[in-house]
Amino acid sequence: MSIGTAREKGTYVITLTYTLGGAALTPDSVTWTLSRTSDKTIINSREDVSIATPGTTNTVTLSDDDLLISTDADTGRTITVKIVYSPGSLPQNEEDTFTIKPLSKIANG
Repeated sequence: MSIGTAREKGTYVITLTYTLGGAALTPDSVTWTLSRTSDKTIINSREDVSIATPGTTNTVTLSDDDLLISTDADTGRTITVKIVYSPGSLPQNEEDTFTIKPLSKIANG
């Protein structure tokens, strides 16, 4: 599922909302990873980044090199979110993609 379009080397905010059976859920822990959609390589060392204070919603703000396009084929990103919640330290994982719109006057690199 696509969650939208970011602008190259700009700022892009992703809102994470947690539910279980349609009810809001506050996880015990949340981590997220940003990777290239094409080959799953990690972007800008954004692997298993912890959210310090999980709530029923959290935001992930990506900017600058998180949204850098290195080749014409490098416009897709995937965010993978892993949560653990009680009772029983149960895991719940989700993954979504977004596209980066290249801008003609942005210098790559």
